[in-house]
Amino acid sequence: MSFAQILQQEDIPFDRNVALKKYTTFRIGGDALYFVSPRSIEQAQRAMALCLEHGITYRILGKGSNVLISDAGINGAVIYTAGLCKIENNGEYIKAECGVPLARLLKVSQGAGLSGLEKLAGIPGSVGGAIYMNAGAYGQSISDYIEQVDLWLPKASKLDSIEKSRCLFSYRQSVFMKSEGMITSALFRLSPASPNDIQQAMTDILRQRAMKQPLSKPSAGSVFRRPPNAYASKVIDECGLKGKRFGDAMVSHKHAGFIVNMGRATYLDVVTLIDFIRQTVFVKTGILLETEIEMW
Repeated sequence: MSFAQILQQEDIPFDRNVALKKYTTFRIGGDALYFVSPRSIEQAQRAMALCLEHGITYRILGKGSNVLISDAGINGAVIYTAGLCKIENNGEYIKAECGVPLARLLKVSQGAGLSGLEKLAGIPGSVGGAIYMNAGAYGQSISDYIEQVDLWLPKASKLDSIEKSRCLFSYRQSVFMKSEGMITSALFRLSPASPNDIQQAMTDILRQRAMKQPLSKPSAGSVFRRPPNAYASKVIDECGLKGKRFGDAMVSHKHAGFIVNMGRATYLDVVTLIDFIRQTVFVKTGILLETEIEMW
């Protein structure tokens, strides 16, 4: 029996040979041999177990906002978390599954009069992806308000509830980056506030993003981590690299920390441009930039 037939027999939703560029904000990426779209955490857990059992490599994909995928695609399974989107509010706590878009998490918290996550407004990722890389902006990280993260460990076939201290959060880092598990949900503790004040704070953040970031072109957000005592975008700009282009991948004129897809950029275009930026910045400043985006 083929792996496709096994998934079908298990009633796990999937498609074959799906173009991943449709599922990334960069609009870059080849096909996934199996594109699995579980409708529940249990289905996702079963899909991972089947992959392990049958020797199928797999990746977890949320909103695809911080990933650059090879044009060769994924010769295995991509488990897409969009269907894992339950969210609950209980007093000052919100529990959200990994596939919940950050925009929806913020909308629910604002409606409930719960403050804390406003500065994440405009980040186009999912809860799971944001926790994985400890996403943040304007001096705030998603980890600031996390109480607990649930992590499914497929090889052990168990769920580990990890309190914040064990998550080892730091700047764009977490323990989950070194785990083979899948973040399934997270518990947030927020503070009561006026819904109007929360909405105003989010509106202000969105306005700042629109002013400073090239939101009209496909990108994966900030390409590089902030180096010690500097800002990646500032040093890239000072090296005269705004507008530098390989193929259809270009350093944004609006924000030098962004590489934008001008139309038909390929994985190789972006990687070549990243390497050129890193080499140029290092030669001119001695700063070695580290990438923030995930590369598949």
